[in-house]
Amino acid sequence: MFTHTRSIKRGVPGELSKITEEYNELEDAYSTGSKTWSAIEASDLIDAVGRFAWKKCNTPMPVLLMLYLVRRVYKPIRNIVLDLLKKPKKEFIASEKMNSSVVQR
Repeated sequence: MFTHTRSIKRGVPGELSKITEEYNELEDAYSTGSKTWSAIEASDLIDAVGRFAWKKCNTPMPVLLMLYLVRRVYKPIRNIVLDLLKKPKKEFIASEKMNSSVVQR
């Protein structure tokens, strides 16, 4: 069992205080050089962020992961989607008809 080297104030699940607690625990575990406990505390931090997002933003963890992928990994795709969302509906439909006629040739 890992014992923290300093006193860490307990947080409330689903609140920012819990994220702060888990971050402080991660920082403490990392400062001891324990990779195993650092990884455990990192997973606790991810859990605290997920619980906060669910409680305060009504956003489940799978949606958070999707947002992460869209914002960080698939940035070019994100830009394409954002460009499509900016187009007026008529322009989007017209461009879809053009693309379908090109494919049919």
